[in-house]
Amino acid sequence: MKQLVKIIKALNANRRPSELALGMAFGIWLGLLPGVNLVWILIFTIFFLVKVHTVSGFLVMGLIQPFLGMVDPFLDDLGYSLLTGPDYVQLQSILANLPLGIFWQLDQTLVLGGFVWGAVAFLPLTILFMGIIILYRKYIHKHIFNNKITKNLL
Repeated sequence: MKQLVKIIKALNANRRPSELALGMAFGIWLGLLPGVNLVWILIFTIFFLVKVHTVSGFLVMGLIQPFLGMVDPFLDDLGYSLLTGPDYVQLQSILANLPLGIFWQLDQTLVLGGFVWGAVAFLPLTILFMGIIILYRKYIHKHIFNNKITKNLL
C-alpha cells in the first residue's frame, strides 16, 4: 500500500513524466527476464544509473510478475526462433567465449526472448507511459485529488 501511495504522489508531483515512464518501462523489462543473470544485472545497473523513478519500476515489476505465465510461451517461442536461427549461432559462440559468458544465460530461450522483447518494446512502452502520465495529470488528477478518501490517504 505504501508503494501505491508513493506512485500516486509521484504522479501528482512536479516530477518529469519521462522519469516515471522510464522507471515503468525498466520495470517491465526486468520483470520479463527470469531469474538473476548477468543480463538482468546489467539492465538493473542501468536502471539505477539513469535518472528514473525507481519506485515506479519496482511496482510495475511486481505487478507483472503474476502474469508472466501468460507471456512465457510467447517469450519462449521468440527465444527459440532466435536461438535456432542461422545468424545467432556465430553470435552465441562469441558470447560463450566471453569472460563469464555462461552467466549471461543468453542460450536459454526465456532469457533471450525476454531480453529481445524488452529491448524492442522499451521505447514504445516509455512513450506510451509518458502519454498516459500526461493525460492523467491533465484530466484525471483533479478528480482524484478532490476525493475525500484520497485526501485522507495522502
